[in-house]
Amino acid sequence: MRNRNYLVKAAPKRPFMRLNEAADYLKLSPRVLRVMAKAGDVPCKSCKNGTSERLTYFFSQSALDNWLNGNGGENQ
Repeated sequence: MRNRNYLVKAAPKRPFMRLNEAADYLKLSPRVLRVMAKAGDVPCKSCKNGTSERLTYFFSQSALDNWLNGNGGENQ
C-alpha cells in the first residue's frame, strides 16, 4: 500500500513562522492574517522592519495550534 503521508504538510523547522508561512498553515490569505494580527485577534509577535512603518509578524506554531483548539494562545 502506498504511503499517503505526503498529503500532510510538514511542520516548519523553525520556532516561528513568517506571515506567508503562517497564512498557508492556517489556510488563510496573507492579507486576512495580517489584518487579524494587527487587530490582536491571533497570537503573534511583531516588530518594525527597519525604517519602514510596516510591521513584520512572526507566529509560533504551538501558539497557533492552541488558538485553533480554543485554548487561547499567547500574544507575545
